[in-house]
Amino acid sequence: METYHTFFSHFKARILTEVQCFDVKLGSDDEGGLRVALDSVFSKPDRLLCTKHIKDNVTDYIKNKLPLTSNQRSQIMSNIFNDNGIATADDTIDFDIKSNELCNSFPCFANYFEIRLKTRLFNYVNQPFRKYDSNRLWTNNNCESMNHRFKVALNWKPHQLPELLDKIYNVIQLHHTDLRRIVGNGNCELFEISKTQNSTFHMVQSFTN
Repeated sequence: METYHTFFSHFKARILTEVQCFDVKLGSDDEGGLRVALDSVFSKPDRLLCTKHIKDNVTDYIKNKLPLTSNQRSQIMSNIFNDNGIATADDTIDFDIKSNELCNSFPCFANYFEIRLKTRLFNYVNQPFRKYDSNRLWTNNNCESMNHRFKVALNWKPHQLPELLDKIYNVIQLHHTDLRRIVGNGNCELFEISKTQNSTFHMVQSFTN
């Protein structure tokens, strides 16, 4: 947790030298040290949790810890994560009603839901979903390819923080170079055979919004 705290404190300090006022929206899985560090450095972050990781954790628990049939497990997952489920509830009242219905239908799951899942689901999934008027639940799947590149660059081994930051910086610089080449914003020029793949800056920006 201390390493996370140091990193995010440095990040915040550098950002604030350039931008005096900024909104923070942070997404992560539910790793404990990371979560605590984010909340301690950023006073009021809009934090999202990856629903894929939550689903994986719930699936593992109900499959290995509870005496449920396959159909019952599927029903629990549907009640939480489908289009009309708890995670996408319309408001606080709807969230509570659907939560109570789930716990009443599956008493053996109620303790886990109330203690481990409900608050996180409300604060970091349902509230952001409603606040940003999303059409789907957030996952960090798009981060996984970059995460893999970082791990390859680090040879899948732990590093001291300064060395880690240098290698992350180098990977990001290479990524920016690739991006400039794609959008034609830099000293690089596409081969003739590849020019049909060229995209304007505004097109690429629209993909990342």
